[in-house]
Amino acid sequence: MRTLRFLAVTGALLCGAAGLTAQQPAAPAKFDNPAWTTPVAPFKVVGPIHYVGTKDLAAYLITTPAGHILIDGAVPGMAGEIEKSIRASASSPRRSASC
Repeated sequence: MRTLRFLAVTGALLCGAAGLTAQQPAAPAKFDNPAWTTPVAPFKVVGPIHYVGTKDLAAYLITTPAGHILIDGAVPGMAGEIEKSIRASASSPRRSASC
């Protein structure tokens, strides 16, 4: 009986310790690929669609009479560069909606 109780307590403690290590926060994402943060000049893809992303990560601006739509796949730190690309493509970022 004492052995069974010992095994149950030991098992519970081991499972609890394993659960604690599994719940450690993930390391912050590293954006160490320079092409992800290298700005490129905006260009028109076709019709109302403009490329406003970085060298390796896409961001597209779709212009419509009702407003503009930004489809963004770049890293968070590139928001300012994407805004510059939108301004350079002669579209006002104040009228843009993000997706």
